[in-house]
Amino acid sequence: MMRENQRIKELLRCHIPNERLLENEPMSNHTSFKIGGPVDFLVLPETTEEIQSTVKMLKREEIPFMIIGNASNLIVRDKGIRGVVIKLGESYNRCRITGEEVWAQSGILLSRLAKKSRPGLIKRNGVCKWNSRKSRGRCLYECRGIRRRDEGHSHLCDCFKSECRLD
Repeated sequence: MMRENQRIKELLRCHIPNERLLENEPMSNHTSFKIGGPVDFLVLPETTEEIQSTVKMLKREEIPFMIIGNASNLIVRDKGIRGVVIKLGESYNRCRITGEEVWAQSGILLSRLAKKSRPGLIKRNGVCKWNSRKSRGRCLYECRGIRRRDEGHSHLCDCFKSECRLD
C-alpha cells in the first residue's frame, strides 16, 4: 500500500503542483458537514488542462478516482476514501446569468448561485430542489446542455440536451 501510494504521488506530481496535491487529507476539512476520514490524495486543479491530463493518467493507470464539486452535502465515511479525489471547488465556482439562461460551473455553491440570480429564477428551474427525492432529475430536465468528456476521454466537448440523453 505504501509503495503504491508513492507511485501514485509521483504520477500525480507530473500533472499537479505540490501545493495543490494533498496526501492523506481529512475530508472533514472539505465537506460542509465537517465529517469524513482521509482521502489518499486530494487534487485541487486550477485549469481544464490539469483536470484532463490527471483524469487521462488515472484512467490509463487504473487508479480509482472521483470528481466532486464543492463537497457541499457530501458525506464521507470515517474510513475515508481510497484513491484520488479531484475537487473542483474554488477554481470552478463561476456563473453567468443572461435572462432565463444560467451557466454555472460545478464548484459553485447553490446559495451563491441563488444570490446572483434574479428572484425566482433558480427555484423555478429546479436547482434549489436538486437534493429532494420528489424532484430528482428536474435540474437535468431544465438543463439545455453540459460540457463533458468525449467517449475516448481525450477532449472536453459541449453537447445539448437532445444529444446527451438527459431526459
